[in-house]
Amino acid sequence: MAAVQAHEFELDLSAVRARNTVLSRTYGRQVLLNKAAHDREGPASARRSSPPTRPLNRAVQTARAAPLSPRRGCPTIESILLQRQLPEAAPPATPSPATFVDSLEVALQAMDAQSVQRRIVASPSRALLVPARKKVGGERTTDAITAWFQRQEYYLRKRRVAESDRATYLATPSLAIKSISIEMLKTLQANDDALQLEGRLLAQKLDGLRRKLQSTAQTIGALRRRGAPLSDVDACREAIEAMEGTLAAFRSNQHGQFDDLVVHEGQLQHNLLRFESKLEGWSNERPIDRPTTGKAPRPAVASAAIDVDTLQDIERVRMLDDLLHETGDACGGWAYDDHAHFVALLHASGLTDADDLVAYFATTTSIDEPTGDDDDSVADEIAHLDQRAAIAGKLGLFKTKCHAKLPFKSTSAVQTHLEWYAQHLSLLQAKKKTIATWRERKKSLERRQATASSHNNERPVARSSRTVTELAARQRKKTLILEWKAAKARQSQRLEPETLTAQASVATLKRIEIKQKVALYKLEKEEEQMRQASLSELMKPLARAPSKEQLMTSAERAVHAAKVRLEKVLANAAATRQAAELPVRPKSSRQLVASASSDVLKPTAASAARAMTPDEVEQQSAARTARVAHRGYIPGADGAAHVKGRSFGHVPSQPRATPEWRKRL
Repeated sequence: MAAVQAHEFELDLSAVRARNTVLSRTYGRQVLLNKAAHDREGPASARRSSPPTRPLNRAVQTARAAPLSPRRGCPTIESILLQRQLPEAAPPATPSPATFVDSLEVALQAMDAQSVQRRIVASPSRALLVPARKKVGGERTTDAITAWFQRQEYYLRKRRVAESDRATYLATPSLAIKSISIEMLKTLQANDDALQLEGRLLAQKLDGLRRKLQSTAQTIGALRRRGAPLSDVDACREAIEAMEGTLAAFRSNQHGQFDDLVVHEGQLQHNLLRFESKLEGWSNERPIDRPTTGKAPRPAVASAAIDVDTLQDIERVRMLDDLLHETGDACGGWAYDDHAHFVALLHASGLTDADDLVAYFATTTSIDEPTGDDDDSVADEIAHLDQRAAIAGKLGLFKTKCHAKLPFKSTSAVQTHLEWYAQHLSLLQAKKKTIATWRERKKSLERRQATASSHNNERPVARSSRTVTELAARQRKKTLILEWKAAKARQSQRLEPETLTAQASVATLKRIEIKQKVALYKLEKEEEQMRQASLSELMKPLARAPSKEQLMTSAERAVHAAKVRLEKVLANAAATRQAAELPVRPKSSRQLVASASSDVLKPTAASAARAMTPDEVEQQSAARTARVAHRGYIPGADGAAHVKGRSFGHVPSQPRATPEWRKRL
């Protein structure tokens, strides 16, 4: 018997059978036998149709390649089906079951030794994995079988076409397709890795859930085996409920306390704001003008003028205080320790005079050029420039020291603080000057009053009547005051004890309130001082320690300064000792050195031009325009005589000019 050529299907799943040799009576024989059995049982209309137990798309599909030429005398399945279809196309007649079965048995015997090589096309059906419990039922007509074979042939044709397309594609690759294929392979590999990782994670979670479920089941089983009474369960539930109630009460109490604290904080904030407003009012409160008695009367005009000057001084001092407060008080926004180091370095650099610093940074200071031949003004100007140069040198030394002492302060911050300090000193000087002016005015007024009183003592007769009148008025006022005090004392004695006690208690409460406010103010000040001290202590470790180079530079500078001071002291001592040893220098009333005339101090043309006023400049320009001075000069006139048609100003040979003193030699 001839073997049927094996046919391979494309593998769609990962499971692959290398080779599976089976008998040919697997699927086709079973179908044909079932058909014959149904035909023996009766017509199709008399049988109850049952649905197929397995869908078509779930079965394992096998097929054979193009069969070899059949042997003569051996009918094939196709011939049998063709013979089966011919009687159906003819008028209906009852087929002979025995003849059909016999012919089918002969065809199956002819295919006894055939082998089929197949591979899995789709996922195997569950019905194929387990032993079939019953035979495939249902009506299988010849048309359905023919349609099945036609579908198999169609699928084979499509597969051949796909394989040919694939071979063509692989035979003619391109760079773009190659790159796309590489990217697709990478993506598929990454997806596979991600799926594997996710699968491992899900497996770990599943193992954890299984272990937890197992432990829970063991715990429940242990509880069931122990047989805990219901009373214990009820007691546990009651304890849990009691604990939950306690927690709820604690939370509600906590919320209530928080609300009370918030309200109390608001009240304290309100009281603090009122206290600050009162303190501000007390600081801005002006002294009460009380009448003075026992002094001689002053002239009306002089007292009015003096009062106006005094009020102006008071307003000026208050304005200066406000400016000092607004511009940074005493430290200018820096910490107290940093400002103290700043001032100490200023003094160590030689800038101890506040007037020099204020004059250097004053915006109104300007350097004017001398406008005349006054030698004194020029000398003063030169001295002023020397002084500014000396101050600038000291400021440079100060900035270097400040950078070494305060390394965490930038150069711009030091310069800004230096300018603020100069402005602060100017405000302080203005305030001191105003106060000194007021004191001088007060002393002069007292001197004038003393002089006036001495003149009045010399003429007591002329003013005796006025003095008597003033004494009488003063005595009358004293009498009225004494009477008012006595009446008030009698009225206080007639008051009831309860009223006196209430007034005393009110006064005591007022005193206590004032004391509390003062104590609160002191506590705030102490707290602020403690906070500043703690901040300074915290900032000290954070300050960058000076490096070794900075320490070496500071040490070298200190040693050099000490040597300079020592040399200066020794030079002064030597000069003093030498002067003591020299004979007495003769003195003469006549000037020994005569002054020689010099042009050093005379103004230059540039300084004289800068000293001209705008009117003088306009007059000079008008005079030059009137005499046509701008047309007398032609650029390139000297070289125009040598032009020979090439270009304007071209000089082919220009010898060196001969000086005037060599022309006649």
